[in-house]
Amino acid sequence: MPTRVIELSPIARPAVAGEEANRVIDARNAFLTTRLLREVVERGTATKAKVLNRGDIVGKTGTTNDSHDAWFAGYNSDISAVAWVGYDQPRNLGARETGGGLALPIWIDYMKVALADLPEQPQVVPPGIEFIDGNYYYSEYTPGNGVARIDVSGGGDDIPSLFNFLKGLGGVLEGGGESPISGNPTAGDSTTNTGPARPREQPRDDIERLFGNN
Repeated sequence: MPTRVIELSPIARPAVAGEEANRVIDARNAFLTTRLLREVVERGTATKAKVLNRGDIVGKTGTTNDSHDAWFAGYNSDISAVAWVGYDQPRNLGARETGGGLALPIWIDYMKVALADLPEQPQVVPPGIEFIDGNYYYSEYTPGNGVARIDVSGGGDDIPSLFNFLKGLGGVLEGGGESPISGNPTAGDSTTNTGPARPREQPRDDIERLFGNN
C-alpha cells in the first residue's frame, strides 16, 4: 500500500510553429524574406531543387572560406531542414565544392520523401503588403509615401551631400585633426584619451574617387 503521493510536474507543452503567440518577426518580413529565398531556387545557386516540382520550397546555399563547410537550409510552410557537409576537424572539402554541389542533393533526397504526401501550399500575402508594378511594398512605403531619400547635409542632392559630409571628415581620416582614440587600440578595454587620430589606409581622395568628384 502506497505511503506517499508524488505530484508530477505538468506535461510539457512545446511551442508549435504557426501559433501567433510564438511569432518573433513581422509576418511581412517573413513573407518578403521567403520571396527572396524563392529566387535562390528559381534562378540562383539552388536551381537543382526544381527537380521536386514544387513552387513552395525556398532556401539558401552556403559555403565557408576555404570550403571547410557546405550546407543548404530550406523550408516550406510545413517543414524546415538543413543539410551540412564537413569534417569533424575542419579541412578543405575540395577546391570546387560548394553548398549547392554537396549539401543541396542531400536536402533534395530528404524533402522528396518528407513532402511526398503533403500538398503544395502557395505563400499567402499578409495584410500590409501591396504588389505594385511587379514589386512588393509595405503599405506605408508604397511609391510616393514614406522616406524617399536621406539627405545628409539637409539640402541638395543625395550623392553630393553625402560626398561633402564625408569630405568634411578628411582631417580625421588622414590624421590631421584631434580625435578620441583608444589608449590601446588592440585591447578593447573601452579606455579613451585625447591625441592625434591614427592615419588610415583610405585617404580622402579615395572617397572622392568613390563618388566621382575631383
